Amino acid sequence: MVKLLCEKNFCESVWCKQILSGISASLKKKRISYIEITESKNLNPEKDDSIFLVGSNDKWINDKVNKCNFAGVVPIVVCNQHGRTCTGEYHCVTVDIENAMGQLYSYMQSTG
Repeated sequence: MVKLLCEKNFCESVWCKQILSGISASLKKKRISYIEITESKNLNPEKDDSIFLVGSNDKWINDKVNKCNFAGVVPIVVCNQHGRTCTGEYHCVTVDIENAMGQLYSYMQSTG
């Protein structure tokens, strides 16, 4: 089972909605079942789970990574910063916001 858990304070952001939309679209395309979890108390990682943690707060991410590791799961952390200070074993996908903002600025400048 693929589980998607989003940090409560990050869930309503445009960034988070786009990230979750992309992940869920990819899973649907590959016909992989998944569940979106809104509260970490429902995470309950199991050995065969694939877990995506989507957030921006290091403390929140560390807590969830450690909970997954304790259950024998190595989660995939999707976050908005490179070079996190997280502990534990995890895979990480980051969004290059600085580059994205630079490209947006260049585009807006070119259109006047």
